[in-house]
Amino acid sequence: MGIVRHPVECPGCREKILLRLDVGLDGRQPFFYVCPRCKAATRGALLWHGDAKTSLELSDGRQLASSASCDSALSINPEFPSVPTARSMAEPGGSAFLMFSGLLPGKALSGYIGVTRGISPVLKERWPALDRVTTYYLNRDWPHFDRAAKQFLPPKVKRITQEWQRDDLTHRL
Repeated sequence: MGIVRHPVECPGCREKILLRLDVGLDGRQPFFYVCPRCKAATRGALLWHGDAKTSLELSDGRQLASSASCDSALSINPEFPSVPTARSMAEPGGSAFLMFSGLLPGKALSGYIGVTRGISPVLKERWPALDRVTTYYLNRDWPHFDRAAKQFLPPKVKRITQEWQRDDLTHRL
């Protein structure tokens, strides 16, 4: 993991913003940023090519030359959420790394990173089935959810018999 810098232009007000993006563990790392001036939210993705090279995808706005001078800077970590309105790193949520390492000090943070690295290949392999189950859950389509969820139920549970089991299973997934 490291930090890369990509200057961008806000699609709302043309503010020049330096995005400081932490390189996470996935090849494609979606994020969004909120312009500090006009508050326009923009989606993007940092593409990590497995070496020291990254590239950027933006849904709107445009990427500027790496030498562009910027009016403001935003730090974004794709693995850990932070509050985009924080005014300093000392404020709760101002630094995603400080916030998360405070929640998971010492070996717990290393353990979290290890679990994240371990689960990523499983998610890639099972993503279509997991996506289908969560879509059924969000739509409250219980007949389809119950059928699709069978593959994710613990071995001792044969079927969903209580409403709360759907919430519990979705939470665990």
